[in-house]
Amino acid sequence: MHESSLSERHLNVVRSSSGALLSERSEAMQAAAGNLLVKAADRLRDGDEAGARGFVERALHLPYDEFEDIRPAVWWLQMEVSAQFGDEIEIAEVGDTGWLDRAARLLSETTDPTVTAVVRTALNEIGADYQLPAREARRLEALTAGERFGREPLTEIDDPAQLAAAVLGVLGMLNRQTELLDLTPLTSPPGEPDQPGQERA
Repeated sequence: MHESSLSERHLNVVRSSSGALLSERSEAMQAAAGNLLVKAADRLRDGDEAGARGFVERALHLPYDEFEDIRPAVWWLQMEVSAQFGDEIEIAEVGDTGWLDRAARLLSETTDPTVTAVVRTALNEIGADYQLPAREARRLEALTAGERFGREPLTEIDDPAQLAAAVLGVLGMLNRQTELLDLTPLTSPPGEPDQPGQERA
């Protein structure tokens, strides 16, 4: 993952829950969280789990965002997972279901139930944001396995050590996703984010 691309991806998002633009403070905290988590992912890729955990713990210790009512690191990471799956669809040719194959493989390789729930929650969002062909929609529904729409699995963890471990697991999954894409590393193009409801023929 490239630090510049990922840490900038969500800077001016609108929270669907509040409908409010990010305040400058909220934006700064999410950027700081993203920067730290990207560094953690880089350390994981290099095999330095202790170094990665240090960056994760720093990200999780950022102040709670009262304006957005979120933990910046948790929110940024959940958004990043959804964005990476969205990027896979955007770069796929019409009829290319490789993104579903990769999602299935990620789920089959994941043993942590929290990471599994994070992936399935992101896939639920993909199902809501894109008008998929019937066959793809059925496969996607099977992969989500009845996961509740709108769930935020990482917010359900209160223990700091368990949360740090779960975040590391999600970052490892994102690194694995990049490996399966056989790209160096996935980046988002400049410009406005894609709008929900985009149709795939």
